[in-house]
Amino acid sequence: LGLSYIAANVRQAGHEVCIVDRRIMFMKSQYNLEKLDKNTIDTIVEFKADYVGFYLNVVLINDVFHLSNILKNELLYIKIIVGGPQVTLFRQDVISRIPNADIYSSGEGEITTLEILDGKPLEEILGIAYRCEAGIKVNPARPLIEDLDVLPLPARDLLDTEFYFNPDKNILVDYSKSYNGDNPRMAEILTSRGCTMQCSFCACPKIWDKRVRYHSSK
Repeated sequence: LGLSYIAANVRQAGHEVCIVDRRIMFMKSQYNLEKLDKNTIDTIVEFKADYVGFYLNVVLINDVFHLSNILKNELLYIKIIVGGPQVTLFRQDVISRIPNADIYSSGEGEITTLEILDGKPLEEILGIAYRCEAGIKVNPARPLIEDLDVLPLPARDLLDTEFYFNPDKNILVDYSKSYNGDNPRMAEILTSRGCTMQCSFCACPKIWDKRVRYHSSK
């Protein structure tokens, strides 16, 4: 869902964007990793991408490392952006473990990604670390987006929504059967960001600064 919000924001500004869901592609590739990688690279080449952005959490580190290596070996012209909670919480570790990325984006990615694609000088973009001749340059943190209403609705049309609605593939849809016996067409949306609680098992306090921001009722 986070990638859909970023995609919607950069598309609204006039950029072309697509989303590649490797989980779905892996299933459609009959769980063949070599076929998955080929289909991923073919999609990127066909789209004529200048940038490839990765959402990164702890579960995806190995896959992002794997694919970023392929991209740097086969498509040298592409700039790689890595963002997500893993970068926000453990940036230095990610920099060492994902060495082929060009830009590491911490915090909310909608404005940061747009500024990158708009060609704003990297040294002026808040919330990123980036590679340069001198090594890694770390910029000041980006403030949280106070008015969430400035963001467009997520670009769901870039997702394979029919796959998500398929009860044979999607555990969420199977689980929802217990409520009414059907396989409903359902989707998530964020009405707020953040949390005031400080649960020891949750990363929200560090990511969202221990407070909540809401969309308006409009």
